[in-house]
Amino acid sequence: MSHVKQVNITTLWFSAGFGLVVALGCLLLGVEVSSTQWLSESYAYRGFPPLTALPTASLPVIIVLIVVTFAAALALEGTPGLGRRVLLLLSGLVVLTMASPVLALWGYLWNPLILFIAVAWSGLMVILHSENHHRVIVQDSSDDKVVPLDANRSNARRRKP
Repeated sequence: MSHVKQVNITTLWFSAGFGLVVALGCLLLGVEVSSTQWLSESYAYRGFPPLTALPTASLPVIIVLIVVTFAAALALEGTPGLGRRVLLLLSGLVVLTMASPVLALWGYLWNPLILFIAVAWSGLMVILHSENHHRVIVQDSSDDKVVPLDANRSNARRRKP
């Protein structure tokens, strides 16, 4: 039984790395400070309870940033087709953004801006890089063949003769 892997590890590292560099640059520049103040005021205006702010640049937040960025890049890289990738990216960004009001209901103020920027940038890089580079199919078998994909049959599985 052969199992087909269609993930290009170069695209994964390239896109997640760029997303993390942009996010860490935004952290260092303090981009989230004004948006956190605006978010806090808008939650207070809408009647949320007093919120405890979660630290932006703490170690657990950075670890979550790295894990979510790599997970998003891996999910997008493994998804075939441009339309499916765009839909998956937009759905993931909506889920990340909606985590902030859910945490606000529990009394925590979390600004999703940096994570949103990292995942959006990483996702765009995956989409652009994978659409412009050829994939190969690596089949798990005793001889480990590498079979390049045709342009006409991008999702077809090749069988050994």
